[in-house]
Amino acid sequence: MDIILPFQKLPKERLGIGPSQGLVYALDEEVVLKVPFQYRVTGNPDMEHYLDLSLASFVAMEKEIAVYDTLAARPHANFPRRITLDVEDTLFLERLEPLQEASLRASRADRESWVLELLSAVSWLEKIGFVHGDLAVRNLGVDRSNRLKLFDFGSSISRSHPDFANEVIRDHFSLATCLHFLLSGIDPFAEVRSRAEAENIRAMMEGGRWKIGEGAEKLADTIQDGWTGRNTHLPFHDILEQATRILSAPSSREEHHDRLEVRCRNWLRLAQRNPLWKPVDEYVLACKGVSSLTWSNEERSLLPWGIQKLCKTILDPERKKYVRKHLVTNEEIKYDDETIRESMEHDVLIAIDEHERARVYLITIRDNIRGHAMKLTKARKAVGLDSCIPDD
Repeated sequence: MDIILPFQKLPKERLGIGPSQGLVYALDEEVVLKVPFQYRVTGNPDMEHYLDLSLASFVAMEKEIAVYDTLAARPHANFPRRITLDVEDTLFLERLEPLQEASLRASRADRESWVLELLSAVSWLEKIGFVHGDLAVRNLGVDRSNRLKLFDFGSSISRSHPDFANEVIRDHFSLATCLHFLLSGIDPFAEVRSRAEAENIRAMMEGGRWKIGEGAEKLADTIQDGWTGRNTHLPFHDILEQATRILSAPSSREEHHDRLEVRCRNWLRLAQRNPLWKPVDEYVLACKGVSSLTWSNEERSLLPWGIQKLCKTILDPERKKYVRKHLVTNEEIKYDDETIRESMEHDVLIAIDEHERARVYLITIRDNIRGHAMKLTKARKAVGLDSCIPDD
């Protein structure tokens, strides 16, 4: 199924192998933009998982924006610089060199500096009330001043989240793996080909049976404590202090952010929005509109025409209670007779019968239901569903 993106045309160079939480494109050599994605809303039950992926992409983008908004108020040098523009569903960020590539040319001093910079970033996230949720080598990069930066916050959660404590424990394990790679160049999971193999390696690491790679000996205890869970009670800041006493502190680096915002604004000015793209609220509403076709409910769901028919079925018994008789002639009047009759007495308009107000009330209910049903009909047509059967 084809992916729908916020813009009709995006830069040619896409970073990464496929959609996960979002898609990243290289605007130029120094700027990337990240966008969520969505699939066309359809009532086909076999396509339901595509809707879940789309909604997950929206959620991941909201999480990222929440972290970057917080970092805008409380900045830190070891996170990518965000270029803030007037667009809600796109992130413009400075482009980083992937850590896997940068590590090939890194000196011992670079690696030790990067360790402290990663620990500084993680402890700062903890300080401002977040846990990353997906610490991994693939989410680390190096800027033009050789400073390590942590990115991709689509799995992050705040301190108020009920799973925050468990996520901190998971991040301790992942952090130890990143530290091991930074110092030794070895990622224990890099060559894994199956889930069973990954589980076996993790069991060895958690059991303290994984051998520390050459170059990571200085932080062997810290890394093993992270893998085995012995330091999960420690704040990340305490681990940073431990490492700082062992390793040399990073030297000051020059920033390289000139003209980035201008480049982003120029691209955004020329970009055309995709008419098929739906804002998150509209997309969620569209998904709810077809949920009755894809979810298994005990109660049968209704199409718009069925809603109107049900309304008529419910109201008909109420209508029969109100036998209409003319107030003057006492003759019976059809229920739907809208004839207006005037009383010449005092030249004022009087009601046709004693049940006029009750009848108008029931008509109001009917018309209200019909109006909502018609809106639902339009919503179904907007997402490409079949036209609805008209009411009898």
